[in-house]
Amino acid sequence: MTRYRRWLVPAVLLLLALAFVVVGVAEWQMKSGGGHCPPHTLCAALSPPHRHHPLRAELLWAGAALLAIIAAETALWRRRRSV
Repeated sequence: MTRYRRWLVPAVLLLLALAFVVVGVAEWQMKSGGGHCPPHTLCAALSPPHRHHPLRAELLWAGAALLAIIAAETALWRRRRSV
């Protein structure tokens, strides 16, 4: 049983990092709609849609990278202690 517990914390951290990446991609893909113009005018072409939450997506990706590093360090630290 202790053999599986040794990898539980890094595995959970990696799953959380993967979830952060997926949520970051979803946040990055959110764009504003076109302007409130009639379809026959060109105002939608003059103001292209912009991303709603670019900073939130980048923060999620940075958090995912940090969690992945912590998971790797935890796995290596537990491995060194068991040897």
